[in-house]
Amino acid sequence: SSSSNTSSLRENGVGSSSRFGVVRYNNSAEVVFTLGSYSNLSAVLSALDGMSSKTGGCTNTSGALLVAGSKLFGVSMSCTPVGCHRNSSCSSRCGRSSSSSSS
Repeated sequence: SSSSNTSSLRENGVGSSSRFGVVRYNNSAEVVFTLGSYSNLSAVLSALDGMSSKTGGCTNTSGALLVAGSKLFGVSMSCTPVGCHRNSSCSSRCGRSSSSSSS
C-alpha cells in the first residue's frame, strides 16, 4: 500500500524536502514527471502506481540519462560512442545503428 511505502521511505531518510523525477525508457526515453511535479511523497507514490511501463525494444539507459540530464536538470550533454548499443536490432542513443561507423 502507498502508506506502508511512504513509511518505509521516510524511515530511509526520504522526507518532505525530497524531490523525484521519472524517466521511462526503452529504445527512446520520455519524462513522465519532473522534479517539481509533486509536492508530497504520497502523490509521487500514487503517480508511480498509475504509471505504465514501456515494453519491447532495447534498454537504452544512456539515452535515458541524456534525457534526465537535459530535461530534469538542464544539463547539456554530448553524445559519445561510449555506452551506445551494440545490438544490431537496436538504434544507439546517437541515432545510428550499431553497424554504422564513425568518420
